Amino acid sequence: MWCMTSLSGLVIILTSMSVWLLYSYIMSYVWWSGKRGYKF
Repeated sequence: MWCMTSLSGLVIILTSMSVWLLYSYIMSYVWWSGKRGYKF
């Protein structure tokens, strides 16, 4: 039971970290594109 709880918690943590990394990557990409004058 404890193993399942910790596993689900680990999945939530990994998912939130992945979303945060993806978000920061997209933001930096958009920032660099805007800095260089590119338009989507």
